[in-house]
Amino acid sequence: DQDFKWVRDFLILHYHATERDDTEFWKHCRSMEIPDSLRETVELFRDSARITPTAEELFKTVSWAQVMIGQRIQPRRYPPVIDRLKDAELKTFINHVEEVIRSCVAVVPPQEAFIARHCKAPPP
Repeated sequence: DQDFKWVRDFLILHYHATERDDTEFWKHCRSMEIPDSLRETVELFRDSARITPTAEELFKTVSWAQVMIGQRIQPRRYPPVIDRLKDAELKTFINHVEEVIRSCVAVVPPQEAFIARHCKAPPP
């Protein structure tokens, strides 16, 4: 079942890409064999910053990128399609990304406020 394989790969990525090695469990996770489909996904991202999920896949491009970058899997180069963009198009795109980030930051509460509202432990 393809849905199972997509979820499997996404979950294994979290464990396999860890930098932890303080227990046998984490050492095993780092060195375990991974499915070819996951290996291909990671190699494609490392080689070209590309991720190619299908429309039906539960985890979209941004989720894969967040996990890989969070686990310090960094692309060696930018996506080749960027070379086809004119400077003005690239500048417009980067400005748009900056504006999206600014608008998100403007409405997100500070970490302490978020924790106090959503995660605060009850008094003893």
